[in-house]
Amino acid sequence: MSKISDPILAKDEPKLKKASISIFNLASFVRYVEGKLLTIMEATINEKEKKMATKSLVRNALWDTYSEIYQWAINQKEGEGSSFPIPSNKIEE
Repeated sequence: MSKISDPILAKDEPKLKKASISIFNLASFVRYVEGKLLTIMEATINEKEKKMATKSLVRNALWDTYSEIYQWAINQKEGEGSSFPIPSNKIEE
């Protein structure tokens, strides 16, 4: 059985094991985080070319990761499940 090592998450571990999020809710979350990150970059990077390149890299990284999770979810529903595609440093075996 896995154990959550983050003390904040660990106190809610029983509830978290029963929690779920739809892939559509996850997309909304990714959009929200993307907006926050791009706003920070807009405010902190002065050079236009560097700003655009950095924003593009961040945007691509977020949505590429979302795509991996989306495909994983599809495979789970089709019975072709595999382990979650994003390694977590918060969970110890």
